[in-house]
Amino acid sequence: MPIHNYPFTPMGDVARPMLWVRLSAETGRKKTKPLLAKVDTGADACFFPADVAIELGYELRSVEPVMIESSTGQGTAMPHTSIVDVLEMLPDGSPGEIVLCHVARVPVYFVENGTSFLLGAKSFLDQFVLKVDYREQTFSLED
Repeated sequence: MPIHNYPFTPMGDVARPMLWVRLSAETGRKKTKPLLAKVDTGADACFFPADVAIELGYELRSVEPVMIESSTGQGTAMPHTSIVDVLEMLPDGSPGEIVLCHVARVPVYFVENGTSFLLGAKSFLDQFVLKVDYREQTFSLED
């Protein structure tokens, strides 16, 4: 389902394209609380802190760790296939319960000591046409 005119999220003195998402384990049984994640065209994949994987019931080290590089340096991440549900944003900026989009089989890299919630290209943004309107401070994800 396309997402049209999703509002930017104010972050101090700047607003950014961010989505409220709920991650689920590949089985769909365990889900996170709503998480605010940045739409990051510069990220090769989706990256979330390792404690999110633990919340989903993943055995973090059951997969081969991958070395990653970011603007803050190098680190270790464990990829686990997850489900990403994009949630509506309510007028007050909080997440709603309506699922606007469901993306299955997303490799999410859970980063040890990570603090960023990033929705990147591989298996997430590459599923859409991303339109960003900085003047109106909205963005759209279209099929």
